[in-house]
Amino acid sequence: MATTIKDIAEETGVSYATVSRALNDKYGVKPGTREKILAVARARRYTPNGIARGLVRQQTHSIGLIIPDISNPFFPQVASGVEDGAKEKGYSVFLCNTNYESDQEARYLQLLIEKRVDGIILASGFQASDTIIPMSMGSIPIVSLCTRFENVNNSFVVIDNERGGFIATKHLIEQGYPSVGISAPRATGSPKASVSKAICKPWKSSIYHLTTASFFQVT
Repeated sequence: MATTIKDIAEETGVSYATVSRALNDKYGVKPGTREKILAVARARRYTPNGIARGLVRQQTHSIGLIIPDISNPFFPQVASGVEDGAKEKGYSVFLCNTNYESDQEARYLQLLIEKRVDGIILASGFQASDTIIPMSMGSIPIVSLCTRFENVNNSFVVIDNERGGFIATKHLIEQGYPSVGISAPRATGSPKASVSKAICKPWKSSIYHLTTASFFQVT
C-alpha cells in the first residue's frame, strides 16, 4: 500500500498539516522537524498523490488526447506533436484510441473529465457528436481536431480538405492525365465520409471548367 501523509505524520509524531508543509517546502516548520519528515518520506518512498494535489490546486497539469485510429500514420504524428508541446509546458498527456467507436469516444471523454484533466484535444471520428455538446458546456476546455462540430461553441483546428482536393486535382489535370480518381468512402454514415465529401466537392463544382478529363470515385 502506498505511503500517505497520514502515515508519515503518525511515524514522526507531528500533525498532518506539518507534514504537508514540510513536503511542499512551506514555511512554519523547524529545520530539525523538516529533515525528520523528509527522511521518513524518503525511507518509505513516499510519492505525492497527483490527483489529490490537483483537486486542491484545481490544476492537474495533464491533458487528454482522443484519436480515432492509432494505426493511421497521421495520428501518431499528431500525438507526438501534442506530447512535445505539452512537455515544454510541464504537462503530461493521456492518449485514448477509439477505433472509430462512438460509445468508446463518449467513455473516454467522461473518463478524462473524471480524471480532472486541464483540457481535452478531440480528434473525433464523427462529423456530428451528441456527446461533445453537453460536455463542451463544462469547465474543461475541449479543442476539436480535424472536425468542426455544428452547434458547439468550442475551439477547433481543421484542414481545408476542399481546397486540398482542388489543388491535387488541378495538379493532375495540368500534368495531362485524362482521368482522375479518388479512393474514399461514399456512405454518408461512414466516420470518414465527411473528409471524403469535402475532398470530392471540387470535382462537382469549379474544377469542371478546367478540363474535359473524366472523374471517378472508388471505395
